[in-house]
Amino acid sequence: MYVISKENKFLVGFVLALIAFTAVTVSSVASNDPTILAEKPESDRAPASIKKISAKPAKMKFQSISVNLCDLNSKQVLPVNVNGQFVQVKGRGCASKSSYSAVKIVNQTNGYTASIMPFGKDQYQTDLIQLIPGTNQILIKYVSPKGTSEERKIELRADMTAPQI
Repeated sequence: MYVISKENKFLVGFVLALIAFTAVTVSSVASNDPTILAEKPESDRAPASIKKISAKPAKMKFQSISVNLCDLNSKQVLPVNVNGQFVQVKGRGCASKSSYSAVKIVNQTNGYTASIMPFGKDQYQTDLIQLIPGTNQILIKYVSPKGTSEERKIELRADMTAPQI
């Protein structure tokens, strides 16, 4: 007859306890026990640069302004009042075959550089340029028909208050 030593009894007892614990854990996971599979609460952590989104998205307000490049005076800063969060610049170039790859429109107040899209023979428009409340300095750089680099500034005064009804 086989005699079990004290060390072997301990080892057999430990293995049986481990098997029993594993069987209980597997059966509770298989039955979707909510105490075992409790969901982790959602975190409210977010990057600091991203604003929290309101439950109801606000309507995007924008306005178009017309800027004909040849009509701009280099000494004058044009003040323009706009009502909205965005502005789209549209206009005409100086020549019938203007190269809009050389046109650059930048909101110097927030650093946004607009994309220029040519259409027609000598027309262009930008994407929506984001504004901040108050004064926004818009810099327009382009090459004149004479081949000189020109800069013009437009001062946009953005009013973002909601209209009173």
